[in-house]
Amino acid sequence: MLARAEPVAPPGRLFGVPGWRTLVKVLISGGLLYWIITRVQGSEPLQLLSGAWWAVFAAWVMQSALPVVQAERWRAIAATLSTRIPVLGAIKNVYIGQFFNQVLPSAIGGDAVRIWKAARFMPVSTALSSIALDRVVALIAIPIILAVGSGMLLHIVPPGPLRLSLVATIAFAGTALVLFLWADRIPLPQRLLRLRIVEVLRATPAAARQLFSDPVCLVRALGLSIVIHVGVGTSLWLLAKGLGVDAPLAAFVLLAPMVTLVTTIPISVAGWGVREGAMVTALGLIGVPAATALTVSIQFGLIMLIVGLPGGLLTLVDSPAATAPADQSRA
Repeated sequence: MLARAEPVAPPGRLFGVPGWRTLVKVLISGGLLYWIITRVQGSEPLQLLSGAWWAVFAAWVMQSALPVVQAERWRAIAATLSTRIPVLGAIKNVYIGQFFNQVLPSAIGGDAVRIWKAARFMPVSTALSSIALDRVVALIAIPIILAVGSGMLLHIVPPGPLRLSLVATIAFAGTALVLFLWADRIPLPQRLLRLRIVEVLRATPAAARQLFSDPVCLVRALGLSIVIHVGVGTSLWLLAKGLGVDAPLAAFVLLAPMVTLVTTIPISVAGWGVREGAMVTALGLIGVPAATALTVSIQFGLIMLIVGLPGGLLTLVDSPAATAPADQSRA
């Protein structure tokens, strides 16, 4: 049975941000980039066009393939919500999200566009829940990777504030996950419960419990998330390798998720500036010079801009008739 499409606010209202907030984020990104670049260039020259082009190409190929993996993860999550999403439709949706992640004043702004696109062919609550869980599962995979590589991680991260902040972040994430799973059980006034937006938001924790009650699908989604994180780490390793860095791949796989986590903080434009600061700090732990780490970060950011371009083209030609609707089984 075809899912019932519901009226959805246009994208401008869905993810629109007041102009002053956008301006603040632009200023934060620009200020951070300027501060980091001037600080690094004070001691070492920054050469953005340096490095082996084979490494840049290989990193681009890797990042271009990862949206396909993410699309499969989204399909697996949606399946637990009795919704079947066509393969090509899922890939298209993820690529469009990748594009808007790069052009909106937030590193996760593309999720709002994905929800708006998906809600044309499935209930809004299902679109919101499945895409929110797509993001949540990606975050859950981070402590799993860190736990597996804890031996190397303890060797990389020195005792002190940085290690304590890492432990505190993981503990906070675990607590937030538990609260999220039961957030819909929090009593609210009837006036709020009657609001459509509250009804939609309260459906997400219930959907999360549904996902967690299906161990096969959960393990599959987490496995695909780990593949994505390993792919990002490999891309950074390739870029560093092209710049002459001799460091183990495993170290980049461990450090990349932490950089990704910091980048999702919505205080800059597409994570610019925040990512560079996190990259310089993280790669500095394994002896990568600041100028090289900054170059790796900027090259990676430019690659992500290029990877998102197909999503921009798909947005231009997108129409409701051009995408196959999702099927939703109803018991």
